[in-house]
Amino acid sequence: MRPKITVKVMSVRKMLLNLCFLLFSFAVWAQKLKAIEVPLAVISAFNIANPAVLNPEWYKEDSKFKVKFIVDKRPRTATYSESGTLVVHDAKVALTLIPSAIKAYLDKNYSGKNIDKVLKMTAANGKTSYLISIDGGDLIFDANGRFVKATPLK
Repeated sequence: MRPKITVKVMSVRKMLLNLCFLLFSFAVWAQKLKAIEVPLAVISAFNIANPAVLNPEWYKEDSKFKVKFIVDKRPRTATYSESGTLVVHDAKVALTLIPSAIKAYLDKNYSGKNIDKVLKMTAANGKTSYLISIDGGDLIFDANGRFVKATPLK
């Protein structure tokens, strides 16, 4: 009986260490910032593009600054370089608003899978793409609904 108790204690300890590592990894991946910690060029660029937005949430991801905000009751994000140049912005959209080619691809290849999120992304150059989060992975499509790439699904 004694070895089983030791195994349980070790597995709980291991689980706690993994949880601590996961929390630390998330903290490093995207650090929430106060507006005063964001470069003035980034704040200015955001405020010019979104003058009516109140209470944006700022995050730092690698060397870029990401802001989460609400427009017309829809969550949006924008990512800026340190110099205040817009890299990409996105908005959650309803599945009914995506190109029919994407819907057909999902019906054919992911029927019955849970769709977690649908984003319409627009790069600084005006290029539009769609990100579909499905069962723990992401699918990327171009503006016409052609499949571009996928990240691993669970």
